[in-house]
Amino acid sequence: MAAVLLALSSRQVGAQLPAGKLLTTAEGLADNTVQSIAQDQQGFLWLGTQDGLSCYDGHGFRTFRSDARRRGSLAGNFVRALAPAAQGGIWVGTDYGLSYYNPRTERFSRVPADSAAPYFVNALLTDPAGCVWVGTEDGLLRYNPATRRLRRFRCEATGPATSAARHNSVRSLACDSAGTLWAGTGEGLLYRLDQAAGWLRVVSGYAPASPAPLSALAATPTGGVWAGTEDGSLRYLPPGAPAQELVRPHPGAAAVHSIWVNARGGVWVGTSAGLQQWPAGTGAYPPSGRPPVLLGEVLALAPDREGQLWVGTPAGVRWLDTRPSPFALVPTGAGSGPVWGVAATPSALWIGTEQHGVLRLDAAGKVTQHLQHVAHDSASLAADFVRCVLADAAGGLWVGTQRQGLDYRPAGATGFRHFRHAPARPGSLADDFVRCLYRDPQDGALWVGTEGGLCRLADPRTGRFTTYRRQASQPQSLPNNFVRCVLRDRAGRLWVGTGGGGLCRLDDPATGRFTAFKANVRDEHSLPGNFVRALCLDAVGRLWVGTEDGGLCRLDDARTGRFTTFGEAQGLPNDVVYSIVSDSAARALWVSTNRGLARLDLATERLTAFDARDGLPQQEYNAGAGCRAPDGQLYFGGPKGLVRFRPAALPPLSAPRVLLTGLRRLNQPVVLPDTAVGQRRQLRLGPQDYVFTLEFAALDLRRADHSQLLYRLEGFDPGWQAAGPRREVTYTNLDPGRYTFRVREASMPPAAGAVLQVVVAPP
Repeated sequence: MAAVLLALSSRQVGAQLPAGKLLTTAEGLADNTVQSIAQDQQGFLWLGTQDGLSCYDGHGFRTFRSDARRRGSLAGNFVRALAPAAQGGIWVGTDYGLSYYNPRTERFSRVPADSAAPYFVNALLTDPAGCVWVGTEDGLLRYNPATRRLRRFRCEATGPATSAARHNSVRSLACDSAGTLWAGTGEGLLYRLDQAAGWLRVVSGYAPASPAPLSALAATPTGGVWAGTEDGSLRYLPPGAPAQELVRPHPGAAAVHSIWVNARGGVWVGTSAGLQQWPAGTGAYPPSGRPPVLLGEVLALAPDREGQLWVGTPAGVRWLDTRPSPFALVPTGAGSGPVWGVAATPSALWIGTEQHGVLRLDAAGKVTQHLQHVAHDSASLAADFVRCVLADAAGGLWVGTQRQGLDYRPAGATGFRHFRHAPARPGSLADDFVRCLYRDPQDGALWVGTEGGLCRLADPRTGRFTTYRRQASQPQSLPNNFVRCVLRDRAGRLWVGTGGGGLCRLDDPATGRFTAFKANVRDEHSLPGNFVRALCLDAVGRLWVGTEDGGLCRLDDARTGRFTTFGEAQGLPNDVVYSIVSDSAARALWVSTNRGLARLDLATERLTAFDARDGLPQQEYNAGAGCRAPDGQLYFGGPKGLVRFRPAALPPLSAPRVLLTGLRRLNQPVVLPDTAVGQRRQLRLGPQDYVFTLEFAALDLRRADHSQLLYRLEGFDPGWQAAGPRREVTYTNLDPGRYTFRVREASMPPAAGAVLQVVVAPP
């Protein structure tokens, strides 16, 4: 079966999956050419490059290099292979042999071969017994760290065609679910390990198409083996059957550098032309026909425990999220474009768009109605730019337009009735720029927010509105005519969010008397912003307010106007809040912003941000375009359409592991003589340590930048301090005595996280 999918044009479109930022030397990586990747037991990500080894904690890098004059340094700087050690730490294969990094001492120990000459490591693999297998240019090595014994296995002779130079050159390794170890060699042959006999036995069912080195191997969950070569051949060897050729080498074919198989059997192949995916399947694996999801040469592939695939390239490293995304754009045929309004009923979803009027989707997600403006048809929709939609209990549909007033289509009708502003007619709509619609649960009246004031319609048959406007001569009138949102709370109070006048409460409908709550620079507990875009009640009836200029806040005391703010400093991705929607379990609020979505856990008050790295199809959203459907799905509209997801389908969130990662004295790194600071229970400081810095990290490779770290030195700090973007703290001139340093993630209990006893000796 011939194919040329690995010879790909650089003009093809790039990433198709959520991808993280490209990390390079500018962020602290040792070198941009990333040859190998592995995650250790603690959660650190190790990156082997052509010029040293880097350790990444999700926030920053720490780099290790070889130094022939210093004991405990790396064996060599060209790091070709990495493997996590069973006892903790990492095995490092270099151009000068094998090293082991001990996290307790933060030092490397070298593993000598059975000859005095240095050896070049091509591949590494660890087994359940804790042994490490090392592919070298002179056979396969097995090192047992418990006994410190080394054993060499060479390839059996394959006939007169055997290449003496590359016959024992082990370039790639894999271990299948049955424990069989596979090895690919420089002459292009595939071998199985016969440990009892002490040989690597050639696999007869794998006949190489050419003598090109077998550069990549990966085992599948079902016992099969994938094999890729430097000349672009790609083969799949099913259990107990001959190999199937998937890609045949041809002039200019892309070399296969790395292969990764996920738990479902899906296959990712890194080549010199990009990254290609093969879907999971049984038997033959047909090519997917998709372009590479990452352009440019791919040198290394490795997953982490969060479900991300890390991709090493000659230009740095980035990650891809290979898991199915819980977020999706609602398909609407030709595409709805920007969405400004959404309303859900048990039988339908109504979508208000900027360019295509109103769409109705049935329970199966099929577009069953498309309501648009038709010239010379007075019964059609007044305009195609729709800002808000509301379905009433009787089956009617209310539509607020951008600048053509309010439309209503009663149940069973085919045409719309239009409500427009008429200055000469008392009781008409206050303004034709409609921004929100709200059905009053108290009496069923319709509240309409416009750019000319707040309107109340008690009976659609009369078409007569009661309007509340800003009156310069009446200080207690509506504070601003730009009405963005309306909500009645459980106490019966009607709340109104305005664009510039803050949040207000209608105290007396007869006189139009309002109480306004506005931002106050002298009161940190006042409303954080005067442009209010969203209102929501939680399960216990508390009012939540979304502002355009101050983030999310909760009204704690309606009498004094006391608010608690949740902004960017507390983990909100952006202080522009467009919509607030409670999930069906009433455990969390979901907030749409200009930089993604956020989930606020009401029990812990922890904010979790979601963006393109989590599979969100769009980052930016539109004002008021959010709702929860009766089936529990949430919908948020934005410039690219309508995003939907089911909160229960999101992977569970857990607090990251927090560790101490470094110590500095007078801003100079300190390597402790026996045990690293992150492995210690106690740190003793002398009078010379009058300025010292503790470094720490939250080991979350997906969203470390979203982690809110708190620290406290008990006996010195008055309380928990926010670390902010810097993952360190410096103390100076501490009095002699005993202290306890703690650092934790904000959602953790106070006793969790990392703890270090600090003893300051007297002069």
